Amino acid sequence: MDAVFKTPIGVMKIIEIYDYYDRPVLYSCESNSGQKFVVILIDISDSWDKWFFIPVSEIRLRAVRSGKISLRETTLLAEDGWVWEIIQSENEQYQKKKIRTVDSLVEEELPGEDSYLNIDHQSLPERTETVELLSEKTGRDVVDLSLEIEGTHSQEVDADILGAVLLRFQNLTNNVAIKASSSRGPVPKSIKEANKLKVVGFYAASFGVRLQSDSGKNLFGETAVSSSLKKVMTLIDAASDESKLKGLIGGVHKRTLISYRSFLEKLADSKIELNVEWASPDNIKITSRLGYTQIIRTLQVLNNDREDESLKFEIFGSLVGVNTDRNRFNFKSSEGEKYSGSIGKLLRDRKFEVPSDGIATLEETTETNPITSEEQCTYTLIDFKPH
Repeated sequence: MDAVFKTPIGVMKIIEIYDYYDRPVLYSCESNSGQKFVVILIDISDSWDKWFFIPVSEIRLRAVRSGKISLRETTLLAEDGWVWEIIQSENEQYQKKKIRTVDSLVEEELPGEDSYLNIDHQSLPERTETVELLSEKTGRDVVDLSLEIEGTHSQEVDADILGAVLLRFQNLTNNVAIKASSSRGPVPKSIKEANKLKVVGFYAASFGVRLQSDSGKNLFGETAVSSSLKKVMTLIDAASDESKLKGLIGGVHKRTLISYRSFLEKLADSKIELNVEWASPDNIKITSRLGYTQIIRTLQVLNNDREDESLKFEIFGSLVGVNTDRNRFNFKSSEGEKYSGSIGKLLRDRKFEVPSDGIATLEETTETNPITSEEQCTYTLIDFKPH
């Protein structure tokens, strides 16, 4: 059996194989929508096999793996009160599916009373509180990020990958908070402080990381970062709908798109699939998933609609330094902002007087440092008109 395979109820991906006899006969798998199943071979013939696909929650699956609940109880006490019965020939030419309520199951179809697994090697604690419960209790935003590494449910992740993903998520949260009219220059310190997220724990869900807002709720039940996180979740959720995504990115400024692309590129490069849950103190909750295919498709949309990602703007101030040997400049705006960078090619033969007040036309380019994952703004002086 391939790691990814087709069934009459959709495409499945193997999570873990528990018993094998010429092929997997007892295993867990997951659908494209994130629904998990415990799968048991019930009966065989010369031409077909009969399986039970039992829908399970993450908590139920962990209980099965650790031997807290038997396979018989997993079947008879199915969380939704029913299981899928799948009959399928080896060549898949014949397939049949139907829902079986648990009270319709007969003894011959059930696992034995002593059918327990005991293979739990969990190194991370289970989540004891949902995001919405913890958000309500603490008055802070709560974000759960569950990282699935290379299609597995490993509870380990490389430190550099985890750090890069978290930093890019924070960068994205910062950038969606910047208004388009004031999107030039480094992210202001005030925005970084308002949108600061804290790592408060880790949990078992592949590799789960829990984040909370640094700030608490105000009189309206929101924190300083609630609005930003809602925008981030809206972007992530749109990955499942290409037309919705295209419509959404048309109204998002360049800084946000650059950060979003950088975040997705890190997930793609590291072969990480991501489940995200967010809850705010004012009882808003959004849950979304970024599967590997969705990540690649979203990057394709972003790259197809990619425009010149540099930003050109005029600003009044004083040209306070010029180094013609190194083609570098220093400029201070009338509001005290400092800019430095390279002199554009068309200006390199020009003579400047410094200091000199005037209007500078600058080109800003935002890039992500591949080593530190920090966003950096670089500037080019493309024109200067003395006053």
